[in-house]
Amino acid sequence: GSEMCIRDRFTFCFISAKDLKKTKGKDSQLFRLILKAFFPLEGFNFATTGVCVSSRAEPAVESFWFRACFGCLVADADAIAKVTKWRTASGSKCCARCQNVMGRCAPEDLQNESDLVHYTCGDYDKFIPFKPQELAELYRHLGEQQGMIPKREFDKLQQAAGYNYSEYGILSSDMGPIANLPDTVFYDWMHTVVSNGGVAQFEINALLLRMKGLSPHNPIIENLDKFSRTITFPHIEKQPAKLKFADRMNKNEGCHIRAFAAETLYLVVVLGLWCQWCLAPCGVLEEEVKCFLLLGRIVYLLRMRNNAVPKWRLLHQLIVQHHELFMKLYPEVAKPKLHYLMHIAKCIEQFGVNLSCFSMERKHKESKYIASCAFRTCLLYTSDAADE
Repeated sequence: GSEMCIRDRFTFCFISAKDLKKTKGKDSQLFRLILKAFFPLEGFNFATTGVCVSSRAEPAVESFWFRACFGCLVADADAIAKVTKWRTASGSKCCARCQNVMGRCAPEDLQNESDLVHYTCGDYDKFIPFKPQELAELYRHLGEQQGMIPKREFDKLQQAAGYNYSEYGILSSDMGPIANLPDTVFYDWMHTVVSNGGVAQFEINALLLRMKGLSPHNPIIENLDKFSRTITFPHIEKQPAKLKFADRMNKNEGCHIRAFAAETLYLVVVLGLWCQWCLAPCGVLEEEVKCFLLLGRIVYLLRMRNNAVPKWRLLHQLIVQHHELFMKLYPEVAKPKLHYLMHIAKCIEQFGVNLSCFSMERKHKESKYIASCAFRTCLLYTSDAADE
């Protein structure tokens, strides 16, 4: 009955890319085997020992078994795609959790469609969630059609469905009910907002270009660099490296700024202060400033870790307001990650925890160190299904 969350990330196993490539189903099959090891279909999967205090001279020691359930899958979109066979933005249906959110088309192409919406839609109530039973039925249908229709037609069917079929994939395996996809997909806010072409990276670049366009001959970007060098963070021992905006910004309006996730978080703070102290008092770029300050509040809440859980309604409200302004100001840089951001507050509410890939990214060095010492002794965990 009680819900548990393992907060300490640890290295589970190492598998070479060569061995994984030989395995039918690849990442999806590996995910199945991991689920099978930790979450068997029958019986209990964990045991513990507790001390029961009694009136006797010696306390009685009692052991008991309990059953843990799979919580959620936290990863960037590419990793989720490898595990679930979801096509991400390459599919006509570009959201793993929604069955009516479309990509690879213009928003006006869907005006005559009653239920389909574009990923740039900001009305959360119009999104139709994909239930696990519906996704399982869709996957069964894809499996039935494979080999019965020409390959070109089957490829079109997979693109329309937003999922690729694999007989060795997690959705077609015995562990599909345990995985409970897509309800267990937790969109990672690190890669959605501040990394790998995240929403904040596109917005920062677009705002810098508009700031530069205010007066082409005014060194506003250079002044912003000087301003950033005056900012310190007393609560942080290692201060962020001072960045030169001119070196990081992209002159192409359709591109994002060049920065790592930690650098993007720093830029959100610096630009937010610049907007409040320099742009807002002058009354310039009012809507752009308002949009960016909304982004700053969103990032601030997300960085509160689990303190953001009781504030998920406020977070969702801010995301909806930001989405509306972002689409009004920067429609040319709207990507599917703008839609994934719409799901993050609901994911936090659903699972009762604020998760991201920051902790896993920070442990890369530890994992690589272990692998460098013991990689030759690592074995690929196989089963009958993986060997077939």
